[in-house]
Amino acid sequence: MATIRPVEVVAMVVGVGLLAYVGGLISANANLAPYQMVKEADRAASDWRQNWRSYLGLRAMYLKPASRNAASGVTVNDPAAFPGYTFVTTMFADGFYPALMDMQGKVVHRWKIAYSDAFPDPPQLDYDVDDLDTVVHGAEVFPDGSVLLNWSGYGLAKLDRCAKVEWSIPRITHHAVDVLPNGEILTLSRTFATEKEFRPGMTMPDRGYIWRDEIMRISADGKILEELPVWDLFYNNGREALLSRIMTQSTQWQNVVDPLHTNDIEVLTEQMAPAFPMFTAGDVILSFRGLNMLMVVDSTLKKVKWLQQGPYIRQHDPDFMPNGHILVFDNRDGGIDRVWGYSRVMEMDPATGNVVWQYQGTDEAPFYTRSRGRSALLPNGNVLVSEFNRGRVFEVTRPDNKIVWDWTNSPEPGLIGLVTQAERIPLEAATFVGQSCP
Repeated sequence: MATIRPVEVVAMVVGVGLLAYVGGLISANANLAPYQMVKEADRAASDWRQNWRSYLGLRAMYLKPASRNAASGVTVNDPAAFPGYTFVTTMFADGFYPALMDMQGKVVHRWKIAYSDAFPDPPQLDYDVDDLDTVVHGAEVFPDGSVLLNWSGYGLAKLDRCAKVEWSIPRITHHAVDVLPNGEILTLSRTFATEKEFRPGMTMPDRGYIWRDEIMRISADGKILEELPVWDLFYNNGREALLSRIMTQSTQWQNVVDPLHTNDIEVLTEQMAPAFPMFTAGDVILSFRGLNMLMVVDSTLKKVKWLQQGPYIRQHDPDFMPNGHILVFDNRDGGIDRVWGYSRVMEMDPATGNVVWQYQGTDEAPFYTRSRGRSALLPNGNVLVSEFNRGRVFEVTRPDNKIVWDWTNSPEPGLIGLVTQAERIPLEAATFVGQSCP
């Protein structure tokens, strides 16, 4: 019987390892099945590590451990802050819902509602969801105290000031709502596209579907009036080259099934239109996180009038400004290591692409959120910023970048509640505060 020498064993192990390594490289570069399986397993493991407490029912997904020196409540309330109530959508100890609070951080009105109250048997979903793990992402408050709520990926509903559902739309709506002067509503929705719906140059991902973003126009009483696939804006305006690479070559899971990730929609008002000679009242601005791109289309939602990629990275919430500029929340998503630096809020001239003002986080004053995040221009020129991943809302002056109001949501000791949106409402515009509910 032949004796196997140690050196032969070592050579065999090294050879097998080398073959596995080379095979892995080939599989990864060609995006073959084993590599896809490994990616899926790694994604699932990462999701479990981050959210296992939620999956076991121990803690809501949108409650996170606070950092060692995290603030709690209102820590800055300078006279230079714009006075009023702050409308927030955030995670409280008993759920994720909108509320109105005063400048000291005291809640003066809340629309406490669980997702299952609005959608007790949601036909748009083929899986069960836990109320504590649904998130309001996109909301609008009206002078009478009624609100529009977009449960991200789960549906849109309108509530009265006492949180009673007036109407609901059981569709996969997400991110944003904007109310037009005639009372109609624009929002974003999503469907699972089939290969028959694809345009030239698209390929079916290994997962068997792709998310097709749509612009949805809704009547004031909750009727769907129009649905337009967002990718038609590219194919019908000679911009399909912008999609070709992410549609056919991307290997990252989210980019494959969600190549555009449309995350905002807003209409240019009659009041602001004179400041934008290149646009017209009724034009609509869209944000595509997957492309690092902003786009303005006409009021028919069919003709592209302007677009720009960067300098923002994985941005959110572009807003038209009265001075003819655009305010953008620039996440600069560079992972945990912040390879692109801290997040920033920037004011940009669409005519030149120049950044004319910005507020960016630093080591001394950290400000960074990889996902979500919003900014809102206030009547006094300050900017209200929602820092999602730290459960924080702050107000910063322009142009001298002074923090004049700062609030961190800490619903339980040692925990922060993540914040998706904040708006400052003038006191005279919230006369419903203090009125009783049945």
